[in-house]
Amino acid sequence: MLKESFEIFEIGGGNGTLAVDVMGFLREYHPEVYARCRYNIIEISPRLAERQARTRTLSRHPADKILIHNKSIFEWTQPVADPCFILATEVLDNLAHDKVTYDDEGKPWVCFVCEDPAGRMWEEYGRLEDRLVTRYLSAKANALNWPDLTLPAGSQSGGLLSRLKDRFAPLPRDHPKRGEFIPTNAFLLLESLGSLFPQHCLILADFSELPDAIVGRNAPVVQTRLNGKTVACSTYMLPKGEYDIFFPTDFDLLAKIYHEQHRKWNGGKKRDVDVRVMTQGAFMTTYADLSKTRTRGGYNPMVDEYRNMKFFLTV
Repeated sequence: MLKESFEIFEIGGGNGTLAVDVMGFLREYHPEVYARCRYNIIEISPRLAERQARTRTLSRHPADKILIHNKSIFEWTQPVADPCFILATEVLDNLAHDKVTYDDEGKPWVCFVCEDPAGRMWEEYGRLEDRLVTRYLSAKANALNWPDLTLPAGSQSGGLLSRLKDRFAPLPRDHPKRGEFIPTNAFLLLESLGSLFPQHCLILADFSELPDAIVGRNAPVVQTRLNGKTVACSTYMLPKGEYDIFFPTDFDLLAKIYHEQHRKWNGGKKRDVDVRVMTQGAFMTTYADLSKTRTRGGYNPMVDEYRNMKFFLTV
């Protein structure tokens, strides 16, 4: 894979410590690789981008070795044709989701959150018209090999998913707004990577499940801090900026959708790609030196904790 140069791209670099550690490892143990490697951090937050620059300076890596791009990955427009690595740790849980529900015929309805001048919020549902939601539901159906999923001509749902009734049980009438939270921006991320980084190797790490989630399929955890303690909430319809929202990721489904997207990236042709979904324990047991993280009593937090974390790897 390595030619004269190669690049690493990290989406959401936090404090910049992963970039510094990866490049530090290469500099110490593989100097010939370090000499031709560039590490790119794509960071949406100006505050974190500044912190990453300070971390880079303290590490004494040259500025042309760790580049910081203060923008969203969805604002990235420069194609990278050569093989590269894409890293994203705890990014998927923060990406925006859409909420859909299904009527008695199995047709999807999209949720809209309304707010009055007094700040009161409520949900309304409308027929499916959003193109991103449509593309995701279609890709999901194809990835799961659901047959005959085209609505009849003239359908209000824009030609998508006529027989969801067979795949999604109608929601009980006493819970008409339970719904499903779908990872539309995670799907958009896959589309962007396939378009702009066609020869990427992808490494994702995130939550596969979360405790204290609100009601709904693939529903998030909504939290706030009260008197120094973390408090879980029962709804996401709360004042903006005062609450944290984290979503779990269905990694097995993500792997199937990733394979499906590869067909589109390659003109409908199958391309050999190995997608591995691993628990954190399995990942660390396979790739880490666990003797460095084991306590004297034999406890190893890198394996014994974080049981709701998974890694997604492509080769």
